[in-house]
Amino acid sequence: RHYYKLQTMTSTTTTTANKQVILYTFPPIPAGYNISPFGLKVESFLRLHQIPHDVVYTSKFGPKGKIPYIELLTTNNNNKQGNVTTELIPDSNVILDRLEQEFDCSATTTTSLTNEQQAVSHLITRMLDEHTAQIGFYYRYVVDITNFMEQCDIANRFFHADTSQMGALVAPLFAKGIGKGFGKKARARGLSAHDNEELWKFGNQDLKALSQLLGDKPYFMGGTMATRTDCVVFGHLAQLWYLPLDFPQKQFMREQCPNLVEFLERFRNNYWPDWDEKCQRRPNQNMLERMEKAQQKT
Repeated sequence: RHYYKLQTMTSTTTTTANKQVILYTFPPIPAGYNISPFGLKVESFLRLHQIPHDVVYTSKFGPKGKIPYIELLTTNNNNKQGNVTTELIPDSNVILDRLEQEFDCSATTTTSLTNEQQAVSHLITRMLDEHTAQIGFYYRYVVDITNFMEQCDIANRFFHADTSQMGALVAPLFAKGIGKGFGKKARARGLSAHDNEELWKFGNQDLKALSQLLGDKPYFMGGTMATRTDCVVFGHLAQLWYLPLDFPQKQFMREQCPNLVEFLERFRNNYWPDWDEKCQRRPNQNMLERMEKAQQKT
């Protein structure tokens, strides 16, 4: 197996020394790092809890047709061989549930969540995953797909179009396919029954609700350190704020929800001090493998 090993995060605890996580997520883009709020959610959680992990950048989808996904490696230290078992786990929320089971995540929170806080966290996650994000996807993949491809340098960052003839052919097909695919999803969800201005209003209402929940607190659950909820919110709102696109929600955040912008900057400074470095171009392992196979056939 070939993969680009960006970095290894080390744990501050000894109880997780026999476990390792490999995160499979999309290649980095300029300014916004990851086009997937779900990938950013998971990687933020790993960083928050200092869970040992490596990052593999790929456009290959995993089990259940989802990305990100993780590979959980567990070493059995009870025998001389140190056998390693591996498991692929897809879906960001399933991943976070499993990480909480496998690793000690309590050390980085100041207080345990109350039942009410757990309920609020669940509602925030579902709203962002199933509504706010979908409106954002509709904007960038259907309304503004050409600008999205150009500003995020998708052809080169995802498909190596500047160095690969195969990539140069695949990139425009990707743009056409993802626009058509998300157009169908928008119709299936009933979103496209509304005009654009109504959709932007719906998205802004989500942001206003988040802003009111956050208030003047540094993080959503009120502590001085972030929790899983903040990883979820950061993953989603970073898409609207940091991607080099003119999302309608970006202006609304700037004018009506300055505390959300402050939250994004606070979270990024505390848990992503290497953000600019992470946004640098990295190879797409899936494309490298496809290019290698194509060369072997010639």
